[in-house]
Amino acid sequence: MARRLEREWEEKLAAQQRLGEEYERFLRIQPRVLTVAERDAIRQLAADLPTANLPDYSFLVPNLCDDAHNCSLSTADNWLKAKIDPIVQSPVFQKDGLLIIVFDEGDKLDFTSGGGHIAAVVVSPLSKPGYKSIAFYQHQSVLRLMLEGLGVTKLPGDAASAPAMWEFFNGQ
Repeated sequence: MARRLEREWEEKLAAQQRLGEEYERFLRIQPRVLTVAERDAIRQLAADLPTANLPDYSFLVPNLCDDAHNCSLSTADNWLKAKIDPIVQSPVFQKDGLLIIVFDEGDKLDFTSGGGHIAAVVVSPLSKPGYKSIAFYQHQSVLRLMLEGLGVTKLPGDAASAPAMWEFFNGQ
């Protein structure tokens, strides 16, 4: 009986520790509150869509509900439909745009190469539809792709030696 109680206590303690670690992780990645200027910039992006006056580069991060971390996949899907689909459908994006959706978590038991296997989706009128790579890429490759797509030739840090992701595009 004492061993069973000890084992249950240890399991509860381990669960409490995991919960504490998850909460600390949440606090580290929790988005800060947007300033008025940042909210205005997002509204301006929406207003610029019909005029094809988009910036060369934008970085959008949904909140923890819209990214399906704390809410359902249907919530994330609705966010993508409302916020991202208008960008993808815009004439300026359809010319040569690039959208990369990178998920931040894979299988919680997979620690391969520092964090396991995660999904990334490449959307572009220049990309191969439905293409699936078997190559190993990390965030440095995504950075390299974005910078090279913008015409940057001097790549910073590990992006300079990261594998290029051009295999996702037609003509490559």
